[in-house]
Amino acid sequence: MLSDLLNRVIVVLHNISSVHRLVELVRLAAGFGIKNIVLTKVTGAAAQQGLPEVFKIGLKLNTNIIVLSELNEVVDLLAPTKLFFLTCETGQLTLSDLVNEVKTSEGKIGLVVNGSDLPFLPRELQLGKSVKVTKNQIPGTGVLAITLYKILEEHS
Repeated sequence: MLSDLLNRVIVVLHNISSVHRLVELVRLAAGFGIKNIVLTKVTGAAAQQGLPEVFKIGLKLNTNIIVLSELNEVVDLLAPTKLFFLTCETGQLTLSDLVNEVKTSEGKIGLVVNGSDLPFLPRELQLGKSVKVTKNQIPGTGVLAITLYKILEEHS
C-alpha cells in the first residue's frame, strides 16, 4: 500500500550548506508524500536560515523533519533495515535494483542524498549500499526526484 511505503521510506539529506538547496530538497521529498525527512550535517547558512524554513514546510505538508549531526546517528536512532546512497558515480546497485529492494523489503528504507557537490566519503558509504541513479552528473535535487518518481511509480 502506498501510504505504508511513504511511512517506511526515510529521506536523508546529508551535508548541506545552501539554504536554497535545503529548502528545495525538503519541498521535493515532502511533495512526493514522504513522511520522514532527516537532515544530517547541516552547516552555515542552511543551519541558520534554512532550518526554520524547512520546519514550516514540514508542518504545512504533514512531514516529520528530524535534524541529526551525522549519518551514523540515522542508523543508531532510526534503525533503517537498509540504507542506500543515491549517486551519479559508480554504484553497487542500479536504480532498478533499488526499486526492487524497496518493493520486497518490509522494514524502513533510508535514501541518502548528498546536499553538496562533493561525493560521499568512503566511511559514509560503509553504512549502506551505493546506487547509481544516473550516469549524468546532476545535483541531489534531480537525483532524489528521479529516485522517488521511480519508486512511487512502481507502487501506484
